[in-house]
Amino acid sequence: MSRGDAAELVRDARERLEASPDEAIRRFRDAVALLKRVRTPEEAATKAAALSGLGRAYMARRAGTRADDVEQAIRWYGEALDFLYARPFRGTADDRLIGESDRVRALLAIAYDQRVLGSREGNLGRILVHTDSVDLDDEADTELRATTLMLRGKAYRDRGDAEGLGVMDQSIALHFFRDALRQLEGREGTELWAEVHLEIGRTLLRTAAGRDETPWTDAAEHFREALDRYAGLGRDVEVATVHEQLGQYHARRDREAHEAGAREEARDHFALALRHLSPDQHPEEWARIQTATARLALGDDMEDLDVALPSFASALDALTRPEHAETRLEVLAEPAYLLLLAGRWAEAAAMLEEALELALALVKQADTMAGQWAAASDIANLAHGLAYCRYRMGDLDDALLALESGRARLLAETLRWSDHDDAALTATERRRLARINRRIRKLESAHYGGMRYIEDSDRLEALRKRRDAMVDGFRHGTPARPEISRIAPDEPGTALVVPLVTPAGSALFVLAAGDRHVAPDNVLELPGDTAAEIDRWLAGDETRPGWLAAYEQRNEGTAQHELWRATMREVCGDLWDTVAAGLLDRLRELGISRITFVPTAGLQFLPLHAAAPREADGARCLMDDVTVAYAPSAYVLAVSKRRAAARAAKGPALLVGVTRYEDLPALPSIADELAMVATTLQPSTPLLDERASRKRVLRLMSGASIVHLACHGAGWALGGAMFRMSWTPPPVLRLWDDGLSFQDLLLRDLRSVRLVCLSACDTGLVDTSLPWDEFEGLANVFLRAGAAAVVSSLWAVDDRSTALLMQRFYANLAHHGQDPAAALRAAQLWLRNSTRASLAAVYEKRLEEGHEEFMDAYTELMLGGDPGERPYAHPFYWAPFTLTGQ
Repeated sequence: MSRGDAAELVRDARERLEASPDEAIRRFRDAVALLKRVRTPEEAATKAAALSGLGRAYMARRAGTRADDVEQAIRWYGEALDFLYARPFRGTADDRLIGESDRVRALLAIAYDQRVLGSREGNLGRILVHTDSVDLDDEADTELRATTLMLRGKAYRDRGDAEGLGVMDQSIALHFFRDALRQLEGREGTELWAEVHLEIGRTLLRTAAGRDETPWTDAAEHFREALDRYAGLGRDVEVATVHEQLGQYHARRDREAHEAGAREEARDHFALALRHLSPDQHPEEWARIQTATARLALGDDMEDLDVALPSFASALDALTRPEHAETRLEVLAEPAYLLLLAGRWAEAAAMLEEALELALALVKQADTMAGQWAAASDIANLAHGLAYCRYRMGDLDDALLALESGRARLLAETLRWSDHDDAALTATERRRLARINRRIRKLESAHYGGMRYIEDSDRLEALRKRRDAMVDGFRHGTPARPEISRIAPDEPGTALVVPLVTPAGSALFVLAAGDRHVAPDNVLELPGDTAAEIDRWLAGDETRPGWLAAYEQRNEGTAQHELWRATMREVCGDLWDTVAAGLLDRLRELGISRITFVPTAGLQFLPLHAAAPREADGARCLMDDVTVAYAPSAYVLAVSKRRAAARAAKGPALLVGVTRYEDLPALPSIADELAMVATTLQPSTPLLDERASRKRVLRLMSGASIVHLACHGAGWALGGAMFRMSWTPPPVLRLWDDGLSFQDLLLRDLRSVRLVCLSACDTGLVDTSLPWDEFEGLANVFLRAGAAAVVSSLWAVDDRSTALLMQRFYANLAHHGQDPAAALRAAQLWLRNSTRASLAAVYEKRLEEGHEEFMDAYTELMLGGDPGERPYAHPFYWAPFTLTGQ
């Protein structure tokens, strides 16, 4: 065949596409093979048509695995797009190519909407990228244009909190759906017209609540429009889908509006839906409706659990193929938790174990950071549920190991590559692995704020697969199963404290130095409602505001600030009553003087070290008896210990501070702070104000042993979804001329850094819009970049008290031989207990040495109140800072 036959092959393939997709595929492939090199615009147009035709043919294919067909379609559409963007032909044919690129992007969005592999978050992100600014003007493209609008609406509606804006996204979705209907004027009654009505009904059903009738009525009308059209077209699967949605509609009417007969209506619609489906031919749809049937049967009464379980089992029986993993995980988790709450430990454990394995596998399969965050959102709850079942069954070692498997999985995965301790690797293999890890980290860093490009996500996916294949080739045998002895601390007098929190019950695991197994006496039962209590501490109730709400409102006036301080006292008392009091008794029995706490379930936001009996009135807390450090997981702690042991305790220190800003309040005490710290860590020359430029700080950071950053922090953690939507990487630490972003920090090599100290506001918070147990935040980022330990703050800190605290901290570190955790504890207790007179003496000594710049601080302390007063006794001043790591 000659090159001239390619156009004929493409025409022939198009004619065969619907009736015989496999024949069309062969002809399109032959056309592509004939046009390996194109010489004219006409040949370019033919090749583009052949490449996109291959995608269409795979999407129309009836044989083979649907997941593989969609992946093939995405591959060929992608090749078509690459070819079109790389061919700047001029003339009439070039106009055809430009129009074809928009059509291919629309077709790619359709393929990603039907994709069953990869993460749902990642696929939705690709839909949004490919439907952005698509311009399809031809009359022949009307339905494709409407489909593009519909897919864009679905993506906005369905994207998770990790990337979305909640209620606003629902409004955006409805806008796109209604625009799609306008495009279909004159085509009413088509299948696409019915599908748009179905999606509008689904969206309205999400927003309907209580007795507000408008969304309910509108949703029902759209569902009925879709049902009539699908029934007229004889589309059984789509008819079943609408019956399912009508069943959901009536189930919610029963649950929220208590409408008479609604439950029976829902049951009838679910039954009608199942009559149109087969578990073999329609497994996902079958499973979804069986799950809805189970929920309806369960109602509000756990006594009906055995009535619901067969429907859950029928759903699981249909979901057996690898591409069903995500749906199977969703179905497994629901009955597993119901069995957990019912105290049926063995049955629940079997389901939770499978679900956890699926969740861990999905994290590895996800090809974007958003996809990984979405996949990781299930892990902590599943691990806690499995651990609690094993705990109740008496398998304490397996319970603790299950808990560990759910902690900071994404951070642990990164550290496994960067701090590889696999003795099977040679020096050459380690270097090869380090090179590919650097490339991966560079691409991953863009997902922490800044525009994401689809090409970068594809490169990231390819590099991860290449790394996995590389390591599989290096290794001989499989890694050893984790053991209790490998996560237990080895220093006498130390212990790891790991909370287990579930709605069914909670406990604290205490693993002391040298333990080879978890001792029954070292598992402390917490009150049964601990999970609900933690939620109440954070969110509040009608009797008092929650920790997070009070914190967000603290700057709205004096009363709100005092409310925040009062909330802090209350929660510290709650922490003592629920967690710390019983823990301290056991630690005393074991002779433990130092613990590393692995927080979870919202405890990440709270200062356990400041937990105090209410009658102590701030004069005593848990930290008086034990040193408290924190770690995202036992594995991360082990990595931190290895790093700390390999790095110099003393070395060059990078001291950075900014006292004044154009658009933020001044921080005058930072100049005092850096001057005192520099004297302690001689020889050190601080970078203050103008000298604290972004470029200089980043350049010097990699060679330092200690990095001290005193500045304004950015309030990103409580609004993480908006934060990550920035078009350029937003700052998280404000310097003189600019700021440091997550991306800046992740691209640094901090393997020489023993300690990072973030003397700024909110630097220890985790992103509230992401899975909390993944610890996504500044401490996480510095650990990923190579630091051994990080001192950071749980809330906005006071300028003067922080300067005093940091001076004492470094004095303890440099002159008293204390490690960072002990030095921080001693500094915090000193600040809490010091009087005005004793604090003023710190500045008086500096004045006697001729440092007149400390006169204002000295005067403020001496004239601010009674010399015997303890001005910083409230935990607001001394408790915000924590040490993460070793």
